[in-house]
This record gives sequence, structure tokens and C-alpha cells, in this order.
Amino acid sequence: MALNVDKWNTRILEDYRHIQSKYHRIWRNNRDVMNNEGEGSRFGNLTKEFAGAVRARLIHKNFFVRVDADDPDFAVKARELTIMSNSLSRSVELKETLDDATEDSLWAGTGWLEVGHTLDLHSFDVMRSILHNGPNAFNPEDYVDEYVEVPEDEVRAELGNEADNITPFDATLEPNITSATEPMVTFDPEAGAPWITNVSPFFIVLPRETKDFRDADYVSKLVLISLEELKLITDMALPENIVASQSEFEILIDETPGGTYIDKPIVVAVTFIRRDRNDPRYSGWYLAHVLSHPSIVLKNAPNPYGGMIPIIPAKSRSSMRIIAKSWIEDLRPYTDNYAKILEGLFKRMRAGLAIKWTIGSGASITKVQELNVNNVNYNGRINLESGQAEDLKYIEGPGLTYDHIQSLNLVSKLAQGEAGQTDIDRGTPVKKITARQTEALLQTSALMMEAIRGPVVKAGNEAVIKLVHLLNLFSTQRSHVYSFGGDLVELEPGGNDYTTSYRYKISVRDLEGPANAESQLLFVQFVKNVAALPQFSNEYNWRELADEGRRFFGMGPEVMARLQPPGMIDERSQAGMPGQGVVSSGRPLASQGNPDGGSIDNALSALNRL
Repeated sequence: MALNVDKWNTRILEDYRHIQSKYHRIWRNNRDVMNNEGEGSRFGNLTKEFAGAVRARLIHKNFFVRVDADDPDFAVKARELTIMSNSLSRSVELKETLDDATEDSLWAGTGWLEVGHTLDLHSFDVMRSILHNGPNAFNPEDYVDEYVEVPEDEVRAELGNEADNITPFDATLEPNITSATEPMVTFDPEAGAPWITNVSPFFIVLPRETKDFRDADYVSKLVLISLEELKLITDMALPENIVASQSEFEILIDETPGGTYIDKPIVVAVTFIRRDRNDPRYSGWYLAHVLSHPSIVLKNAPNPYGGMIPIIPAKSRSSMRIIAKSWIEDLRPYTDNYAKILEGLFKRMRAGLAIKWTIGSGASITKVQELNVNNVNYNGRINLESGQAEDLKYIEGPGLTYDHIQSLNLVSKLAQGEAGQTDIDRGTPVKKITARQTEALLQTSALMMEAIRGPVVKAGNEAVIKLVHLLNLFSTQRSHVYSFGGDLVELEPGGNDYTTSYRYKISVRDLEGPANAESQLLFVQFVKNVAALPQFSNEYNWRELADEGRRFFGMGPEVMARLQPPGMIDERSQAGMPGQGVVSSGRPLASQGNPDGGSIDNALSALNRL
């Protein structure tokens, strides 16, 4: 029996309709409130402050992708893979994409990433695949070199006597083109490159009760595409009656750039069936069909990615279900009430601070002079038509009372507690917080950010692994050169796949902010004490300590001149230079003497100046 497409179409539609009716309107409102735009505009928007604090403290600089080798014999290979992973992460802008997914998770509970390759037909992404180009696309094979040599007589006739002044060509003086220092291109311009992008939560469908993505038996990505584009991609004669319902898929049309201008929109469901419990023969299956039209099947085959699912969730709260309440939804009541109180307080402040003028019964004033009285910028003379100057008086309002301030602070504190924010997150200067409170606030803030950072780091780790996997699936069969941190590495196709190996471990690091002043001071003291004692100095990997110091002071990985993952020993030691040694097995030995020929003194001097 073939895969029951009708049954899967019905299930995907039911889950989509449930998510649409329960969450889509709330998500849009949450996003507007977080961005403080449209109907979400608020006085003193607490939600916007919270989102700004998360973005500023979570992914505020380029991170470092580290590949560790469980087996020391593979330390050199791990270093090459580290260079490749960092080079790849930067070329596809993984940091920026993770940042955007994290922001999506604040208003929708879960942000989504998708990895792909421009040679991949299965993502149905017409904006990124070079295989979805139309007949007008540039094809380098259509262009030929039409160089025609000009006879010497024609050149001499054109130049006249100047031809005798031309320096004869000397082959021995030809520049050596092969010695150029430019590295080889990493990706072929004609064959494309891997990519990563955000997928709006509105376009993802999966079982509504899913908490851990690994437990979801399927996941679908909805793609809005025009009928004409779909005909070009599939080369199929598609009927005209499969156009999507404007009312049912209005949100998808609104969320697709230019979607309202698509004359004949089609919704394609790209579905990864991880496990078909009613027919296990179709576990690990790939289905692409026109949603609501199960008879129009575009692809129905085993997973073309070798079991990998290119869709990655980035949750902001690991304890919640993937489709559930978001941070912003929890904050909305506080945000709305805080805005109302703030707006009311502004009105009372204006009324309380307004100056009321009064004129005695025996005095009168012209309309022009009345305008001058109420003009705060007028410093001229006021003429009364009758009466004395003492008859012109003003009455002050009650002003801003202590109760107003207390009410505002109360709502603000309640909102901070709900969000897990501290005064430090909100930008309150440390000098205005007591010393005893400061450390507690820093700890609370760090714990709160760690709760969000954990799932985001997990998504980053998975994204790098899947990018490398796609690179091996679709890259051309030639070696590629990668560069990072001043290091170059050339890897052969198929020789860099750690995605199926248990010998390596990948981790995205440096997403945390700088350590606090106390921790930085303790680190500097530790380094000074260790450096002063030879019996301790020889036991430490000083490049690793330098890397830890870089993170303590919030410096990006760009400050590193060389990369050295744990277990990888500096090759300079093999040439007899100062540093740690290495034996043929790749296992580390203790260094002899001070690291780097005594340069630790200079390093300590630099640390003391920080």
C-alpha cells in the first residue's frame, strides 16, 4: 500500500487550523507589542525593554564554534574542522540568523531555522535555489570567448611610428600568476553554496502537543508560491483549481514578502514524516504536496537528506511545549497596565504642573495680553486695561506626588519579576544599587539569560552540523579552502563530515556576556599566582588560559591570532620553539619553561591595565 497522502493532508490541515485559530492572532499582537508599533504601541513599553535586554545580552558578538576530538589522535583533524566550521558559520551569517530566531521565540514561543543549499531542489525555496531559475537566467555555458588575433600589419598601420617605441614582449619577465596570495574560493559561484534562514512560526506545522522536537512524528514547512513558479519547478501540467483559499491562508499571504501580489497563490506542504505509526514502512519519509489538494503530489520518496531534517527549532523556554505561551504573552498584562498607569500619570502630571491664572474682579486684560500671559517664552511687559498688578496671580497645581511614583514602581517591579529581569537588565547604573544587591542581581540576571541561552546554543550546534552535512551532500567534487583567525585549511570533499562520527563534539561558544568585575579580578589574580609558581606554570595550557581570559573580558574570537581547540598542541613546539610539546600519538606533554619565551609577563601587564 502506498503512502496515504489523503490522511496526512487531513492531519496537517487540522493541526494548521488549530494553530491558526488559537495562536496566530495572539502572535501577531505579541509581535506588535514587542516592536512597539501599530496597535501594539504602548507608553514606556516594558516588553520592548525586555526584548532589547535579551538581544543585547544573549548574542551580542560573533561566537566561536569549537570542534573537540574525544580521541587525542584526532586533535589535528579537530583543529581543521574548527577552522572550517567558523568560516562556514560566518559566510552564512549564522549569528544574525540565530539572533532573529531568538527574537521570534520571544513572541511565538519558538523561533525556527532552516538550512539548505542552492543546489537543493527539495526545499521549494525559489528565492535561494539556483536550480529554480527560469529560461532568462544567466548560463555561463552559453558564452564563448570570441577573441580574434589582429594581424601585425594592421597594428603597425594604426600606430604608425609609435610602434617602434613599444617594449618587446619578454616571456622571462611574465609575472608568476600562480604565486598569488588570494586563496581559492570556498564555494563555486555557478554551483551555489549552503545557506541558513529564519522561517516564520506562521509557516511551521507540527503536532500541537509537542514539547521536545525529537518526539514529533512529523513536521511541515508551508511554502507560498505562485502557480507559474510551481509549474516551472516541477515541469508538471498543474490544474488551475488548486489556488489557495484567500480566507484560510490569509496569514501566509500577509507574511510572505510580495504575497498579496501573487495572482494564483499555491500552498505547498513540505513534510518530513519521522515516523508513520500506522504504516512504519514510511518512517523517515519525505512528502511534498499542494495543501488541501492531496492528489497533487510533487515528491513522495525517502528523506533525500539521509535522515536529516533541515528545520531546527529555537525555543526560549525549554520547559514549555514548542507551540505554547510565549514570554511576551506572559508579560502582556503587566505591559498593558504599566502603559495605562504611565499614560494616566502623564495626564495627572500635566494637570498638576499646569499653571492657572486668575485676575481680580476689578481688573481686565486684552486678548493679546492674555496670550502673552500664557506664553512661557514671553518675557515682555503685560499691560492691564484696568486694575492693579497684584490682581494678576497664578495658582500652582498639586504637582507630582509620592503616591504616583510608588504606583509606577510597583507595576514595574511586578513586571520585572514576571520576566526574570533585574535592575541591571533594565540599565540601572550599578552605582545606584547597593553593593549587597549588585551581586544578587547579577546572579539572577545571569540565571535568567542562561534559561534562554541554553536552547539557543543547542539550535546553533545543530545548525552547524546540518550545514556541514549539506555541504558534503551538494558541493562539487573538489577541495575547498576555509579561513578563520589567520589560519587556512584545505579540505577534500567528503573528508570533513563529522556529522556521522562519534569522535568529535561541536559546541557554539561565547554567547555569554563579559564576566562581572569581581570575576575578572579573580581571574587576573589566578593567572598571576599560577605564573609565579613554576610547578604550576608548566601544568597549564596557556593558549587555553588566554582564550578563557578573552571570554572573561567579553572579547570576540577575532582577537585570537591562532586557533587551538582543547587537546590541540601548538605545532611550533615541533620546530623546537617555546611552547608545549606533542608526541606522535597527538597526546599533550607538559611544556618546558615559561610559555612563549617569557611573554606571560607582557600578558600580565596587559591584564593589569584592563
